[in-house]
Amino acid sequence: MVVLLKYIIKVLPLQKNVPLSASSRAESRGEGLNTGSVEGFCKYVFLIENQEQESRKLKASTLIEVLVASVLIIIVFTIASLTLNNVFKSTIKSNTHSIDTHINKLMYLYQHDIIGVKYQEDFKDWHISFLQQTENNILYVIVEAVQTSLPNDKTGAKKTITKKIINDNAQ
Repeated sequence: MVVLLKYIIKVLPLQKNVPLSASSRAESRGEGLNTGSVEGFCKYVFLIENQEQESRKLKASTLIEVLVASVLIIIVFTIASLTLNNVFKSTIKSNTHSIDTHINKLMYLYQHDIIGVKYQEDFKDWHISFLQQTENNILYVIVEAVQTSLPNDKTGAKKTITKKIINDNAQ
């Protein structure tokens, strides 16, 4: 009732100047507005109240849409960051560049008679050893590096790197 009185106070002086959009919408629905009568005025007030309620629903639905979109974006970025983190972590764990370089250096030293067949060394967390082996009357030298510390992966398996060279200088 209070709302109706507020509209009567605001709209009564403007009865003859009904907004074109409100009157044309009401007429298209077959609700002819006659602001000269109380019935037409009530229809006009009811129409304005319905428009305000519809606009409120739109505002609430857009707010929910924004929240849902934000949550989806957060979920997508979380999944992406976890995936990248996993990739980088596995890359770092499987990186054996430094031990490979050191083994290549030791193989060079062996080929130039600076170190012998019985050579052993600890390099960082790796144990490196040289072994001789004969296959099909060919003498090979095997350089083997075994990881001494346990890795933090689920399998718990130690890494082993093996390289084989032909022994040209039999000692």
